[in-house]
Amino acid sequence: MTEIKHVERKRRAGGEAYTLEAFIEKYDIDPEEATDLFTRFGPSKIELDLLMAAKRAKSGSK
Repeated sequence: MTEIKHVERKRRAGGEAYTLEAFIEKYDIDPEEATDLFTRFGPSKIELDLLMAAKRAKSGSK
């Protein structure tokens, strides 16, 4: 019988990290939303910048 193990993988992007305050200031977003995004995606500037670019492209704003 084959045993399947679930391995939780945490994504870690290299590079610099945002502070929560800097992220809120850069994107002018609600602190509650910023905290949620930090919890889900971590403080990586690379990941958060890509996420915010995708969100803005989807909403049609720059």
